[in-house]
Formats: sequence, C-alpha cells, structure tokens
Amino acid sequence: MDFLKLAKQRKTTYEFSSKDVSAANVKKVLEAGRLAPSAGNSQPWHLIVVRNEDKIQKLIETVSPLHPFISFNPPVIIGIVFEPDEWAKKHFPKKPETVNLTEPFLCIGMCTLSMALEAQSLGIDSAILTPNPKIAGKLLKVKEPRIIPLVLGLGYESKDAYKKERERKSADEIVSYEEYGKK
Repeated sequence: MDFLKLAKQRKTTYEFSSKDVSAANVKKVLEAGRLAPSAGNSQPWHLIVVRNEDKIQKLIETVSPLHPFISFNPPVIIGIVFEPDEWAKKHFPKKPETVNLTEPFLCIGMCTLSMALEAQSLGIDSAILTPNPKIAGKLLKVKEPRIIPLVLGLGYESKDAYKKERERKSADEIVSYEEYGKK
C-alpha cells in the first residue's frame, strides 16, 4: 500500500464493534512495534496485550479526556511500558546522569505509531491513548520506575461510530525552509 494513502486512512476510532482481532493479526501488529526505530537501538519498551474486557474498561477509564458520549470498547489494548533502567543502561552506560528522558518517549511514540500503521494496513482500526500512567501500571502490575505512557486500542469501527472531523493544516502553515518562518 502507498504510505501516504495509509497515513491518510489512519485515524482515531472512537467506537469499536465487538468483532475480535485475530491472534495472528495482533502478532503482526506487535512485530511492527518490535521493529520500530529507537535512539541508539535502545528499544525502551515492553508491550502488554490485554484482551480481558474488565481490564480494558478500567484502562479506558484512566484516559483523559475521553468524551462521555463515546462507547469506547476495543477488543484488544496494547500497553506500551517505558523501561527506564534498560534505557539508561543501553543508551548511557557510563553516564546515566546524562539521560535525556525526551528520547525514550519519542521512541515509544514511534513504536506505537508503527503498530497503529500496521494495524491500518491490515484493515484494523486503532486509537492511541494516554492513560494515567500510575493507575494503568497498577492495573497491569507494572512496578515503578516503569510506567505506561501510551496504550493502543485495536479493533473494528462500529457501523454508526462517532467520527471526529479530521482537520489538517496546510503545508504552507507548517513548513519553513532554512530557518523558522522562511518560506
């Protein structure tokens, strides 16, 4: 599939049907996350697949803000866990005090986006969400200093789902050449 076409198709799904996502497709989505780029090849993530409806609902309740009129019930959620100790050891083994915590979160974002795009290529809808990391961590038994900064809901959009209008700025509004603001 043409990448720009894929990128244009990927959107946040607000209401999922009860149709299950096959284990084979979840495995492909996880593989896309495993192969995602990361600074220094540090791969500062661990992925938790959740299919339990009660846990999914509790994880969704930690996401803010979530529109109260939206029935958000993906059949699968993947929790993306940040592994800070592994990040520091692999990326800054001799000077852990120089760790820049922006980089691993960007890496986790790339991992999550890679999974969302793979899901889209398979015809699976998704939603990238930011849970309350402490509550999400307790629900999934993730011990500090690890946290869950993102979760990825996977499933198939329900027929009459709420669809937020997609607006994008024009390239002229967001692109400069050589220096900020230079057209």
